[in-house]
Amino acid sequence: MVREDMTGTGNPIALKHLYRRRAATLLSLRRTDGATSLKVFIIIAMVGLFVSLVASYFVARKSREQLEASVEPFESGAYPAAEAANMDMDLEMPEQTAGDEARVLGDCHQIAEAIMQFKRDVGDWPMRNGQRSDSLVDYLISRVGRRPKFKDTVGVSWGRRSANIYYLLISNGKRNRRWFKQKEASSSGWNGPYLRDEHADPWGHAYLVSVCGFPGGTKPRNNVWLLSAGPNGIVETSPSAQELRGDDIGLLIR
Repeated sequence: MVREDMTGTGNPIALKHLYRRRAATLLSLRRTDGATSLKVFIIIAMVGLFVSLVASYFVARKSREQLEASVEPFESGAYPAAEAANMDMDLEMPEQTAGDEARVLGDCHQIAEAIMQFKRDVGDWPMRNGQRSDSLVDYLISRVGRRPKFKDTVGVSWGRRSANIYYLLISNGKRNRRWFKQKEASSSGWNGPYLRDEHADPWGHAYLVSVCGFPGGTKPRNNVWLLSAGPNGIVETSPSAQELRGDDIGLLIR
């Protein structure tokens, strides 16, 4: 029996086995290259994700530091203290728009009409304290909204004694408390409420009326201003002024 040479190049069987081994080797190399490419792609994606997360962290940290720096003066009380001392500071105030001004003037006209109707019914201007009918006040202030501040000597000209618009033009005092009920109104034809309700101005402050300027008031030579302190929340118009000052918005009743 003669055995065939499996390594001979002229042997068909040997060639067949040789081609199979080469084909298996090439397939193995292709699979290895594909797996390597996939691994490289995954690594690149993970590196990119890590870089984006690190960048997002530092951006968020920078924004937080800027926010804390802008809020710190308010938390420390620096701005309110300066405002109380009437110091001029370069602060960013809310903008005053045409819509805000129209709303303020609309509120002022409603309060002015209520005051005029009160005068027609009662026979006197709403300038008396709700607890003592013989006690005159310097100005009225609405119950809704924060109390505005006064600039420099403007507060002195407005006076210190105030009464609430609500208890004069809306409720006629607390009816369940006789000691608070307004004697002059209840006995002189009070027929309110003269206002449906009250509103703060667009910047959250109460409205003011310098009733000290009415005939028989504490300062009858003054004007009767009905106004909002404007975006900065500081009253800059004196009752003796002939025109509005600063960013105050309002109107003269007489």
